[in-house]
Amino acid sequence: MFLSRLKLKDSEPCPCGSNKSFQECCKVKEPQIKLSKKPVEVQIMEKMRASMKKCCMHPDQEKCKGHIKEAHALQNKKIISLLAGSEHHVYMLNSKKQPLLIPLDNGEVVPMVEVSKVSANDATTETCFCDYHDNIAFAVIEKGAPDFDETSEAMKFVYAYKAFIFEYYKQRIAFDIFQSNFRENPVAFKSPEMIGMYRMLQLKRQEFLKEFQLVQSGFQNK
Repeated sequence: MFLSRLKLKDSEPCPCGSNKSFQECCKVKEPQIKLSKKPVEVQIMEKMRASMKKCCMHPDQEKCKGHIKEAHALQNKKIISLLAGSEHHVYMLNSKKQPLLIPLDNGEVVPMVEVSKVSANDATTETCFCDYHDNIAFAVIEKGAPDFDETSEAMKFVYAYKAFIFEYYKQRIAFDIFQSNFRENPVAFKSPEMIGMYRMLQLKRQEFLKEFQLVQSGFQNK
């Protein structure tokens, strides 16, 4: 049963996102790009660094204004400042750097993302809110707001909302990028390892989508 999950069924929706069945779409499709010697996991990481989509995740899309900004998951002048200390830096996994390729004894190569020193201004940022919504939606925890008040339901909700949206955004983009890579080079992405990654992304997407709808509804009712 487990091994069958590492194969694409002819009748299932094609991983490229065309809404056609795999058999009718990419099963016999020739790659649109040249095959690379790099492991496909590395190709995905490189594509992700270059292709992060900027979009506002706020439920009231009609009121979006301004640029999509690099919003902080953690407040720069509060939590991040406490973590950064006097040096004004923190250590994080750096998705912008070329991943290290670690050879294993069995001949496989595993990509590993480095931990790097990051400026407090750049830490925990994602491009998932416009200027307008970043300013008004998170006012209760942002500029001029008091430190965290555990008795404030509004503050607790907004902290939880922002943390969830940032994680949902990353999972959504990861799935979109996998689809894009599969569309361009389906041959390389049909290995058991890559299908396993696809299944994992599918499950995460399904789980997050249900919670996303509930969270957005709760946010609109606040």
